[in-house]
Amino acid sequence: MKLPEYLNSLNKEFIGIDGELHLINVEIVHYNDFPLEVLIELKSQLEADTLAQISLDQLGINAERARLMKYGLCRYGGFDNKADISGNVHTTEYYDCGERGRCPVEGKLCKHVQAKNGCLTPREIDVIKLIAQDLADKQIADRLGISVNTANQHRVNINKKIGCNSKVGICRFAVEKRII
Repeated sequence: MKLPEYLNSLNKEFIGIDGELHLINVEIVHYNDFPLEVLIELKSQLEADTLAQISLDQLGINAERARLMKYGLCRYGGFDNKADISGNVHTTEYYDCGERGRCPVEGKLCKHVQAKNGCLTPREIDVIKLIAQDLADKQIADRLGISVNTANQHRVNINKKIGCNSKVGICRFAVEKRII
């Protein structure tokens, strides 16, 4: 696997593979083999995030290593062509863990998709996925059990948030953010 050029000894990229956290840094490293400095960085982030700590408590995750892995997976498990850690800059990303829409701490432990003009809601993510399947607003409405007007309004809101004006722009955004 050829690694992206932005990855180097300073930039770190996390990725979720089969529900487990890995690190890409010159090579893919399983969570159990993370360098100490990466674990320390994750720990310091988690310690500074009270809401994430409460969320992990609500999920019943008590062991420190398990907490760090879940935190890292939920915050950084996607792969979006940007380093997750680059110096003091940390970039959260969308990761579809398979629990979205059912997770009791959704949006608290994980982060919603950041767009140019705001965060996308879980329902907007659902709409984006259906737009990417080339479904019309009526079909999207039927799949989600909402009215056509509501489906259309979601699309309008998505366009505003990501700064585009077409379904093609929405699909491009979805590919860039690894939503689809």
